[in-house]
Amino acid sequence: MRILFLLYFCFLMLTASIEVEAQVPLAYKHNIESEISLADGLSYKKIMMGNQKTKFAVHVIEVNLLNHLLVPTVLKAGSHTLELAKLHDIITHTDSITEGKILGAINGSFWRAYTNNPIGACFIDGEIVELNPYKQWSGIYFDSLSKPYIDNFKITGKIELKNGNEIILNRVNRRRDSLEIVLYNKYGGTEVPHVQKQKIEDEIATRMAVAMNEMFENDSTEFDIDPETLRQELLTEKRSNSLENSLIKCKLKYLSHPAINKSIKCVVMAIDTGLMAIDTMSAVLSYGINIPYDLFPTLGDTLTLSYTTDVQTKVQFRNGLTATPRLVREGKAQHEALKEGSKGKRFINRALSRTAVGYSKDKTKLYLVTVQTTSRSNFVKGANLANMAIIMKSLGCYEAMNLDGGGSTVMVIDGKNVMSTLRPDASRRISVGLGVRLLP
Repeated sequence: MRILFLLYFCFLMLTASIEVEAQVPLAYKHNIESEISLADGLSYKKIMMGNQKTKFAVHVIEVNLLNHLLVPTVLKAGSHTLELAKLHDIITHTDSITEGKILGAINGSFWRAYTNNPIGACFIDGEIVELNPYKQWSGIYFDSLSKPYIDNFKITGKIELKNGNEIILNRVNRRRDSLEIVLYNKYGGTEVPHVQKQKIEDEIATRMAVAMNEMFENDSTEFDIDPETLRQELLTEKRSNSLENSLIKCKLKYLSHPAINKSIKCVVMAIDTGLMAIDTMSAVLSYGINIPYDLFPTLGDTLTLSYTTDVQTKVQFRNGLTATPRLVREGKAQHEALKEGSKGKRFINRALSRTAVGYSKDKTKLYLVTVQTTSRSNFVKGANLANMAIIMKSLGCYEAMNLDGGGSTVMVIDGKNVMSTLRPDASRRISVGLGVRLLP
């Protein structure tokens, strides 16, 4: 009798699981509410997806990658690993320093609180912004022809010396302790040691307020309060107190444009301690303490710098960022949050505004996607990760991954956040964006 009961119970459980599985849609019905052509091969669409009970307001930038004038580009706030800015301002800044024009963009990587650097590997036009991986997070990398790849990439950086010895880079653009060997490029600042301008300005404001208050109380002073003099004094003080100031550094001049999975020849232009400038097509190699003598080059040596991936090792990548989790793999809509190391119930299950990126099976179509947050007045709901996977699959993605979402979710087209019709200039400050650049 007990055996019959167990068999009956197993049958009920199996039937229930089949019914639940059947309720999960393979794709959402959708209706295009509006569509705008931004350029040849580039369009924006607002799409309503879902069913009678649940509707999602989905914003899509669709890119035809067969048009090689349309280039997916990673965008960095302030061109510095530690800076944050509104996506509107990031686009304006990028347009001012690069060829072409960003026609549309979304938010990209997650970033660390307090330090603001992007989490996981990130690189722009072949130049590393952040080197180190995080957990088993996914990355979307673009090759020199803008073809996209999503995988669990890990990048290793090394320098081969003239004597054949190799230096393994611990980090790029930031140091955690005195023992590491760190390479700084233009995303680490215009000089090493770098001092963040905003921190200097904040301290100037504080000191000026104190000085003005004391001047009022004492009613006399022998010195004029000069913000520029104070700024230079603070810069000198902070650089002198920086660990980097006392370390030996080598200035390297690139002999070719950098890329991932490419060997880059470099010439040693200077070896010194103290302040060292970073110019165009150059980097600074900073040695930690207790480094063996045979790992130091001499002035004029030619070295080889290389960043290599652990997968797709033959492909030269130009732009890439990291986020989590994978949403669609080989056409199957199923998020991989647990596999990639994310366990937060709110992150996985809560209906939130979301951002994602994906591409078609033949890699000719790229989709930059945002989903609006829950709004009872508009009768739309935010998406959880399972919803987001189906949304990306429904759009035509064969591969897709989630990006930073929630309050960071933003899509900017023509200087306006299309997620907010009431406040098109509003958005949170972010670290990294992903946009589409139209080359001249």
